[in-house]
Amino acid sequence: MPATRLGVRAAALGLVFATGLAAQPLPNPDLELAHHVLRRITFGANAELLGRIVSPPAGTTAMQAARSYIREQLAPNPFLVPADWPYGGTAVKTLAEPGGDLGVPPLPHGTPQIEQFNFAQPLGTVLAHALDSRWQLREVMAEFWERHFNTHLVGSQGWFLQYVGGNQDKAAAHAWYFEWQANNHYREHALDTFHDLLSFTSKHVSMVVYLHLYANVQTAPNEDYARELMELYTMRPSLPGPTPVPNYDQNDVETVARILTGWTVDPTQAQYPFLFDPSTHDTAPKPPLFTVSGSPWSVPAGATGVGEGDALLLHLAGREATKDFVCRKLIDYFLADGAADIHPTLLQQMKTAWGTLGDIKSVLSALLLSSEFLGPRYRFARARLPLEMVMSGPRAFGAQPQPNPLVPGHYNPLSLANSYLSLLAMGQGLFGYPAPNGYPQASLAQLSPSIALARIAHANEALYGPALSSLNIDLAGQIVTALPATWNNPFAVSQFLLERLYGTRWTAQDQNHLLVVFANAYFARAAAIGGTPDITSFPPSADYDYIVRSAAVAAISMTQGGAR
Repeated sequence: MPATRLGVRAAALGLVFATGLAAQPLPNPDLELAHHVLRRITFGANAELLGRIVSPPAGTTAMQAARSYIREQLAPNPFLVPADWPYGGTAVKTLAEPGGDLGVPPLPHGTPQIEQFNFAQPLGTVLAHALDSRWQLREVMAEFWERHFNTHLVGSQGWFLQYVGGNQDKAAAHAWYFEWQANNHYREHALDTFHDLLSFTSKHVSMVVYLHLYANVQTAPNEDYARELMELYTMRPSLPGPTPVPNYDQNDVETVARILTGWTVDPTQAQYPFLFDPSTHDTAPKPPLFTVSGSPWSVPAGATGVGEGDALLLHLAGREATKDFVCRKLIDYFLADGAADIHPTLLQQMKTAWGTLGDIKSVLSALLLSSEFLGPRYRFARARLPLEMVMSGPRAFGAQPQPNPLVPGHYNPLSLANSYLSLLAMGQGLFGYPAPNGYPQASLAQLSPSIALARIAHANEALYGPALSSLNIDLAGQIVTALPATWNNPFAVSQFLLERLYGTRWTAQDQNHLLVVFANAYFARAAAIGGTPDITSFPPSADYDYIVRSAAVAAISMTQGGAR
């Protein structure tokens, strides 16, 4: 190695270690609490939200501030800030609102507008809201319900061919449009009632087509939706316990299918609305359901036609087995896998809050304001889902989509591309799971070498990717704002990166690793420019930006980055 390069490397190492080796972070319960809450109910902590909890107004504790933020998120007001229509965030407004840069056609949507759709609108809408929405819990829950009521209409787009003249592009446009429409419903009603979501999905074309309800007729019953309705969306096959109690049997699947005969959609209208066809409905008496569970139910007297199915959905939404299944699933997601068995009192409180329709806001209030959620036991105890991994790093450092060069004040939707490609690399492309059980949310399902490698690759793309396909992250600006006196001190900058990403969940070894990255990046930059990098000039130079981005990639890629 030439002597000049050795000299540069020695200078870099001297610069890095001039401030001394790293030490363990000091305990900071308030910062630990803030990161826990924000890692669970948002797609990632950022400076503003951390400040709200860690540095609340005088006389307010961090715990009080955390509870206040949770309550605010449980009662989203889309018009609290007029400029934040409809769900908060400038990027959301310019990208995802009708007429915005994603190409969502102005409402109301007719056939010509539907045919303007492709993958960009539904994918971009999810990513823009996850990145920039003020109402983060609503977005987290919208994706929870998207997984719970999973459909894969793109795989079923052939069904539309018969109604669009055999045109493949038009069939694909319809498939993407209705996925977008369903996702927007989950977003709008994410905190309303479970009954609303269950009723919506059972009558929406995305589900009617996906699980063949349109083919469920008296003369040839189709059991696909009936089976998944009980197995995946409401009760599951049995109640857990030392001796599992069955919730239903095959006779119930057959009877439920008979109750739902005649449920279809009207393809003669642009929106393919729900249609009940009495000519294909099984009008014969139905036997009692769920007798195997010990809690039988019968179609109410006087309920006929579509009313039979409506009565069934209403009953299922309030059935004890449904409460147990969905509340356990929420506990698993917000605390840890299997935590419901450890906290039977919390589970019962949530089931009581459920009521008869499934009051989601009340159920989440019982969970998210509980000592089990706010206490220290489950911090960093779950693996992040891929969408959470992809969004958390950019959100931590104030990322925004790239400006739209053609429309001042708007954003370029292409800058969301790398985020979506990273999701594909992690095996969870949006709207891409073909089976009705949806992408798995269990922690073990997120732990694989391929996902870990994809997470590191995403960190590189987020910080170094091409401008057109990556989000805009002014990392140097973030550092200068946070560290006005020590912005070019590697020790201070490495601590800033770790605290912003992980609170106090890092070690001296982690910081020393970043300090070595600083030195190596300094050396790499020197080799690239053939001289000494400028890390002292203000405003920060391109050399400084390269070096701190290298350290940020290393910080995001740490093991803690995959935990929530």
